[in-house]
Amino acid sequence: MYCSGVFLVWQIKRELSILFTLILAFQVIAGSAAATTFYVDDDGPGNYTTIQAALNDAVDGDTIIVQPGTYPDNERIEVNTAVTIKGASGYPSVGGFDLYAPSHIEGLAITKGVDFDRAGTACTIRNNRFEDCSVSMSISYLYGDQTIMNNLFTGSSAGVNTYDSINNKITGNTFQNCNVGIAFGWGGGGHIVTGNRFQNCGIGIRIIDDSAIIYNNYFNNNINLKFEGSGFSQLNTTKAAGKNIFEGPYVGGNYWATPAGDGFSQTHLDTNGDGIAEEIYQVTEGIIDYLPLVTPRTEPAPVIPVANFKASAIQGSAPLSVTFTDLSQNAASWSWDFDSNGQPDSTVRSPIYVYENPGIYTANLTVTNSNGTASK
Repeated sequence: MYCSGVFLVWQIKRELSILFTLILAFQVIAGSAAATTFYVDDDGPGNYTTIQAALNDAVDGDTIIVQPGTYPDNERIEVNTAVTIKGASGYPSVGGFDLYAPSHIEGLAITKGVDFDRAGTACTIRNNRFEDCSVSMSISYLYGDQTIMNNLFTGSSAGVNTYDSINNKITGNTFQNCNVGIAFGWGGGGHIVTGNRFQNCGIGIRIIDDSAIIYNNYFNNNINLKFEGSGFSQLNTTKAAGKNIFEGPYVGGNYWATPAGDGFSQTHLDTNGDGIAEEIYQVTEGIIDYLPLVTPRTEPAPVIPVANFKASAIQGSAPLSVTFTDLSQNAASWSWDFDSNGQPDSTVRSPIYVYENPGIYTANLTVTNSNGTASK
């Protein structure tokens, strides 16, 4: 009995030991798959002084944090794994990227651009500063579904350039002093362009044999939108309540300005305060913004006339000549009834009237303008 009890206790301990070992092994395996964060610094935490060196050790799902420092601004960085590369602070300046896998690039000053080549879908290029360079999908055959978001492009030949691409979302970016802000060419359409600002560019958006949905953008360029070949676009969404890019109360189409100040949105009024022009804007034949944005106009309170006058005398011997002097405010027309018969006797602003017969009379002045009428 004693021996069998010892055996039972031993067997239970052995099984618990095996179970603990299995759990520990599972934890080790699960831990080995966790994402790793690499730090790149020109003076070396983790011994990575370049982004490419960190990428060489990275696997899918890892994050590479680029600390402020001095990095080669002519380097082409090849991204072969699905990683996130982001600047820690202050937009560290780096060269350019060639993306060969779905990746995320953010928080960097980029001097040599970002190119997609077999990068698949779902890449995000966000919150970067592009100086004289571009995001280019011009060598990607039917690769799309990329998100280009909240970046600043200055001095680019084309801030975003696509060729034979599809379904890209370009939102919240600023394009300044570029030859072309966005160039879509020979693609499959489905691009969405919203919430962007195009300022002082030669052409805001150029579309060649491609199509896009373009709404709630601010354009102020020599040429805001140019179509070539069979290029086509939808230029507004359904009118919906919400602050638009020009601080108006409704989202609809786009704001169309020019540096000369003669753009559609600069010269058309908003008469009801919704921030949308009362007329449609035809950019070119068949391409129409049905809800073009304008500066919301706050309607002033209507100016109502106030009637008032004085008389040179209110009593005397007949015949009595009386000069009536108008003291009204905001009046556009005057109607006088001097003898209490309800009929107008004069429409002169400050007339003279002679009372020929003795009696008691009431003089009445009625003034009007486009907003109303008042009497005294």
